[in-house]
Amino acid sequence: MNVFEKVYIIIVMKNREEFGSDFVLCVSEWVGGMNERGIDIDMLKLLEESWVEVGCKKSDLDYIEECFEDDFNDKDCGWLYWEVKESREWIKNKKRA
Repeated sequence: MNVFEKVYIIIVMKNREEFGSDFVLCVSEWVGGMNERGIDIDMLKLLEESWVEVGCKKSDLDYIEECFEDDFNDKDCGWLYWEVKESREWIKNKKRA
C-alpha cells in the first residue's frame, strides 16, 4: 500500500466519523428542543428519519454508539432514561439487521 492509498483510507474513515457525529448531533438537538417545549417524541421515528437524513451506513454504528454514550454520560445534555434506553435498543437492532 503506497502513501496515497493510506491517506485516502484515513480521509474516508474521518468522513465516516463525521456522519456518525452529525447523526448524534441531529438526534440530540431534536430531543433537546422537543423536551424544552414539552412535545412528545417518537424516538424510533426520530432515529430512523435522522439516519436517512444524515446518510449513515451500518458501518457507522460503532462510532455512533460511542458518540451517543459520550452524550448520555454528560449530565448537561439532559437525556431522559427512556430516551437513552430506546436509543440503545435501536442501535442494537440496527446492528443485527
